[in-house]
Amino acid sequence: MATTKKDGAGRPKISSSHARSAAAGGAKKGARAPGKPSMGASAKPKRTAKAAKEVPARPKRPATPKPSRAAARSAAIAAAPAKPRRATTEVRSEAAEASKALALLVAKAALDKKALNVQIVDVVGRVDYTDFLVVMSGRSDRHVLSIADAIEEELVKQTPKRKPIAVEGRPQGTWVILDFGEVVAHVFQEDARSFYDLDTLWQDARKVPVAEHRPLA
Repeated sequence: MATTKKDGAGRPKISSSHARSAAAGGAKKGARAPGKPSMGASAKPKRTAKAAKEVPARPKRPATPKPSRAAARSAAIAAAPAKPRRATTEVRSEAAEASKALALLVAKAALDKKALNVQIVDVVGRVDYTDFLVVMSGRSDRHVLSIADAIEEELVKQTPKRKPIAVEGRPQGTWVILDFGEVVAHVFQEDARSFYDLDTLWQDARKVPVAEHRPLA
């Protein structure tokens, strides 16, 4: 229903109940701006990324380390009673004595064939390929070869049999080398022995005494 009112100039003013209703509805809707959240008691503030970083993390329980198989084996070995071991010097001296006995057999076989100037040189701890060198001389290539043959034959007769690991220089008969491992025999002709001069090379090494037999004239 519309009502007529007069304004200050005496002109009629028409108002409508619909207009009042629209104005009331607009005022009600304007109480809360669109797009803005209500800050009532039930609203909760959002946690920002910075605030999340500032929260201390809960410490993790450290894992109990498990012993490896190698560590367990080492511990078992350490706990086991130690076995008595032979001294290194004792083992080394026994090996050196066996090598010395072999060198003396080589020298004896050479002397039986009238080898000249037989020397046994102790090189234990000086070189890693042998323990003793047996150096000797022959008058000729045939004499050198016969000395080398006699040494091989003598050691094959022993128990256990000893055969050379390597033989060099046999065809020429100027310098024959017989390698028995812990003992190496050098059979020279006199000129070749003077030229290579092993005696001077090992002059500061210890010599094993050899009972030389003078060759028959």
